[in-house]
Amino acid sequence: MWSEQTGIYLTTAIVVLLIGATMAVYTIDSTSGQAGAVRAIDGETVFLTKGCTGCHSIDGVSETALIGPDLTALADRAAARVEAMGAEDYVRQSVLDPQAFIVDGYGPLMPTLPLNTEELDALVEFLLAQT
Repeated sequence: MWSEQTGIYLTTAIVVLLIGATMAVYTIDSTSGQAGAVRAIDGETVFLTKGCTGCHSIDGVSETALIGPDLTALADRAAARVEAMGAEDYVRQSVLDPQAFIVDGYGPLMPTLPLNTEELDALVEFLLAQT
């Protein structure tokens, strides 16, 4: 069983990972001089840079995480999780509101990710494509 102190350390580590990953995704556009322009990225890049790999594993992408559910073949499970909700809607809702659906055996630890619409769309598409 997780102690309260372990939960605090884990939450702190996740926040630090997310801040670092968020900073890595943003870049300075040298031609216009504007800071914070988002590069066009794919879903795997979002998964890798937003800290998802700190908690989740996907065969062939990230194999070390033990804190959150394995996301390999997520589309099959997501489609059956909530009655009358398709896999895409379930995954999108789970990312936007991580506490909406808690998978048995995992606590409500996932933070809300700082994603723009393009990043969210790319991440959902990537997660649903994993087999």
